[in-house]
Amino acid sequence: MSPAGDDRGHRVPRVRADGPPRPGEQAIVIVARDFKTSSWIEIEIRNGIIVAVRPANGPAERSQNDDWVGPAFWDIQLNGRWGHSFSSPELTVEHVVAIVRAQGSLGTARLFRP
Repeated sequence: MSPAGDDRGHRVPRVRADGPPRPGEQAIVIVARDFKTSSWIEIEIRNGIIVAVRPANGPAERSQNDDWVGPAFWDIQLNGRWGHSFSSPELTVEHVVAIVRAQGSLGTARLFRP
């Protein structure tokens, strides 16, 4: 669930950003280069919510094997994909699901269709 997205109107479980994860709390730490500065950062995620971004240590030299992280992409006007227009009377739920999943695999975090 996203605090600004699909969970609107629902309570987001409280996430503690300090100390070890609570029992049952999912915690992930990602260490990668910041897309803007190329410095190493550590991103802590608990229950799907980013709770901390901190500087991290890593090699000064860039490598083709380095992981990079940047903000998610928001497509502010998606009209369709693969020849399927969202305005078409032939559009099916299956088409929409396939398009949304494909966009997600490209890094799109939110879609907007005016």
